[in-house]
Amino acid sequence: MDKKYCVSCGTAVTTADGFCFKCGAKIENYKELNESSGSVRIIAERPSELADQDYVIRKRRKPKKSRKSLLLIPLILGAIIIPVIIMGSISSIRTPIGTLTYDVPTTGITEVDLIIDNNVGSVNIVYDDSITNLFESFITVRGGIKASMDDAINFEHEVVGEKVIISFIDDAIFMSFLNLKSLSYDIDIWINPIAVVDFNIETSTGSISCSLDGNDNLLITEAFFSSSTGSVNFISGTIENTTIGDIYIESSTGSLLFDFRYSTDASITDLIMDTSTGSVKAYLGETMTVNCTDIDLSTSTGSIVLEYTNIIQLGDLDWNIATSTGSLTFVFEQTILPANNCSSTYDLETSTGSITVNCVIDTGIGIEMNADTSTGGIHLPSGGSYYSSPEFSLKTSQFSFTLLTSTGSITASVYN
Repeated sequence: MDKKYCVSCGTAVTTADGFCFKCGAKIENYKELNESSGSVRIIAERPSELADQDYVIRKRRKPKKSRKSLLLIPLILGAIIIPVIIMGSISSIRTPIGTLTYDVPTTGITEVDLIIDNNVGSVNIVYDDSITNLFESFITVRGGIKASMDDAINFEHEVVGEKVIISFIDDAIFMSFLNLKSLSYDIDIWINPIAVVDFNIETSTGSISCSLDGNDNLLITEAFFSSSTGSVNFISGTIENTTIGDIYIESSTGSLLFDFRYSTDASITDLIMDTSTGSVKAYLGETMTVNCTDIDLSTSTGSIVLEYTNIIQLGDLDWNIATSTGSLTFVFEQTILPANNCSSTYDLETSTGSITVNCVIDTGIGIEMNADTSTGGIHLPSGGSYYSSPEFSLKTSQFSFTLLTSTGSITASVYN
């Protein structure tokens, strides 16, 4: 059955009506709705040359989308996500729940392997000549709202031959989601200066610090410090005649500091410092002996600072200093001629940042500098992008610099 409606307002009308009783529109046109087919037929009744023609528009009625179902989507997502966020925040809260101690007595064995793998927490190491034990530790245990000291771990040690192996290994799942019993450990360590230590220290979330202050003639066979998200500081303080083997300091997200500026006559066999996001600072102190072929300092996002006074160089040495985003600063004094007429190359490179080199050089050492930048000024002693000290090619010890930056200035000063 067809029903007729006013085209203007949609009120039901008859063809006999001259005007719509609701809106007052003249009934020249009307529309018929066929309920069985769902189609609309609009018929013109205007008194014109087109009055005898039918204009038919057929369209199928589309089902309307339910606004209620659309409104339910954010409500459902909120009901799922908000509790997860809240529970995740609660599970990440850790408060002190207890402390642990551990001692390794002095037995005549002084060679020590110190192995620490701490998932969550910091590690702080201090050399202390006032302790009578070979090794002492104090651990602050933190935990979630359902954590218990019954689940906490401590150090353990064993004697293998003429070596004491001291270890702390946290095997728990790192930052277990929604784990209200998870634990973290802030570890403080005191080491007797008589110990000959091989450090192997790792932490996933937390800083690492090692201080040698006030203790001369120390012997460290190797120092490996690694943090995923935390800073690493290896600090000498005021010391003399400290011998260290290979030094590896690294972090994924954190600053690195090797601070031996107040040390004299230290020696190392290797130095590698690398981080993805953070600054790198290396102060080698005075008359440090460097017995290696390469020294590498690198970061992706951060500045690098290198300083030293009169290193004792036992062979040719390559210095690789690089960052993607950050400045490079190199300040040194070399008034002692390298042994065996050794030479050095210095590669300083950054994508976005300035490069500054200030050096005081013995006249027996030749200096050569090549500088290049895309957008920035170059200020070498020569006034151009290349500098060479007098009779550079005749010097038996030569220091060659390559200074590169994409966006930044390059400044170098040389004093003989």
